Amino acid sequence: MTAVQSELSRQYAHYAAIRARLMAAPARKAEIGEEPKAPGHVVVATQPMSTKPEWQQRDVRFDHHVSAYRRHLFKQNSPTEYIRNRSEELGFTVEEITGRSRLRSVSNARQLIMFEVHKRFDRSTLEIGRFFGGRDHTTVLHALMKHGHRTKKVKGLSPKQIEEIKRHTANGATARELAEKYGVSATTIRNHTVEGYREANARRNALLKERRLMKRANEVQK
Repeated sequence: MTAVQSELSRQYAHYAAIRARLMAAPARKAEIGEEPKAPGHVVVATQPMSTKPEWQQRDVRFDHHVSAYRRHLFKQNSPTEYIRNRSEELGFTVEEITGRSRLRSVSNARQLIMFEVHKRFDRSTLEIGRFFGGRDHTTVLHALMKHGHRTKKVKGLSPKQIEEIKRHTANGATARELAEKYGVSATTIRNHTVEGYREANARRNALLKERRLMKRANEVQK
């Protein structure tokens, strides 16, 4: 027998011994305090088996399927996922919709999806612009206006209120005070009181001019 055959025979014998040990019947588990029946018999001490079910012995949650379904709905109802699915429905890839393509077909689809995201998720124009590749909010606003979106109407002032504001402005009231009184912005007050400001400035300048002339006259007399 050659050296190679001898080595192979030794390996075969070693593998056979391992197989016999692995395939042998497992040792029986004995209760605590039980003596082994024969010398050399392996006895594994175990705790007494509890009569309670497993879900009472440890913390077992039964709502994993509910949590998984909620995660699925959240992912499905996210703006990013909606943009992806809607792009495929319209025959485009999400890269084309959120990219810089200016093709008419792509632009029309992009503007439509912007409008749908705004109506479905009630996101601001800034947030929608970020979902579409970091576009400016004015681009999103143009898409919304194109598909029939109308901004909220600014509260207007009646002619009577405008006359009152002009009168108050002439008497020295500030735009901020009048804005709080009439429930509008200070810019709206200024837009309606340009003439009032001009008249007030004219009277103020005339008064200052008169005071300067009186001061010079007094200096000349001295």
